[in-house]
Amino acid sequence: MNYIVLIATGIVGIFLGKYLGVKLRKRKLKTFDDLPKSERTDIQEKAQEALNERTENRKNKILQYMANEKKHRSELVGCNLEVPTQGITCNKIEKLLEISDNTARKYLSELEDENKIEQVDNSKRESVYKLI
Repeated sequence: MNYIVLIATGIVGIFLGKYLGVKLRKRKLKTFDDLPKSERTDIQEKAQEALNERTENRKNKILQYMANEKKHRSELVGCNLEVPTQGITCNKIEKLLEISDNTARKYLSELEDENKIEQVDNSKRESVYKLI
């Protein structure tokens, strides 16, 4: 009896597999290249917008961090306490945003080009930037 059930299950499985395989082959999944040009362009534009938005958000986060650091520094000076070095380094940006060294340098360079920050010390191993 067990053999008959196993054989019947096997036969049903084979037919079901063939049926589903034919159905799935007929319904071919589209790739990006299969899409019409207008649809591809829309997707690329949306992706670029999202990337630009993320970049701006990260640069704003850098500026906010630097503003908070500047405020904290002035509070320490007002209390006659030891003051840490002024500005921010690329390493701090990497850790703050959890990004690569190249990306952090790119953001700092863009902010410098936008005249929002300036490089104050390049004599050490790493450049130091401060708000303008």
